[in-house]
Amino acid sequence: MASIETEVSAALTRRQLLATASLMAALIMSGCQSTQKLEVTQSGAPKFERFRAEYRFGNADQLLGRSFAETSSGDADVPPVRTVAAESSWTEARLDIECPHPAGDASLALLTLTLSDRRGPGAFLHRDTRELTIQRSDVDLLIGSLANDGYFDEQSDIVGGSQLAVQIDHGKVDREWVSDGRLLDLARQTLVDGTPAR
Repeated sequence: MASIETEVSAALTRRQLLATASLMAALIMSGCQSTQKLEVTQSGAPKFERFRAEYRFGNADQLLGRSFAETSSGDADVPPVRTVAAESSWTEARLDIECPHPAGDASLALLTLTLSDRRGPGAFLHRDTRELTIQRSDVDLLIGSLANDGYFDEQSDIVGGSQLAVQIDHGKVDREWVSDGRLLDLARQTLVDGTPAR
């Protein structure tokens, strides 16, 4: 009996993944250079060669709840280390996702989080950047999540305080978007676990 339930559960999961992929199968998008077909693997994961996304959002201090702080060991020969502090003062953020990883590994993706703050009119723009390597499967889940939420729908009327541009191979969508939970989780993960960008 348990094996039948397992088979049914696996079939449902596969069917859900295929349904998600079919939502994206005709990625006919505003600004798209050409009609794009997105194939799927046997497991239902989307097949693509290149994926890039840029997610811009404000109120970064509230949405992420953390910022960088410099700590010093007290030794003059040791440079200060940037760590993550609980207090924050970042007003804007940009999360860039690139798959495959620029190092050439197709099973990995690179997240780059850039936080910025301009403290008053005409003030110097303060900026910090962190990078984190993740598995490509996380990008597959993100694509499925965006498809389920209607991001790729041609007639989407979602209005939010963020901007999201996604390029999958030759197809591209650039539109206003919401404070997306999965994207914010990736941004938080990059902030906490990432390393300072070179």
